Amino acid sequence: MTATWVGPVAFAPGIWLICEWFDASGKPQQGMFDAATLEPVAHA
Repeated sequence: MTATWVGPVAFAPGIWLICEWFDASGKPQQGMFDAATLEPVAHA
């Protein structure tokens, strides 16, 4: 998953991340997540 935007959005309070990733079949996906609900993961 890659964050393509981090910051405020016009229609919701707080800091948001717009993320893109590929699902198990290789289809691109996109979603918006409240930064307060995410936890960082260390890269190996």
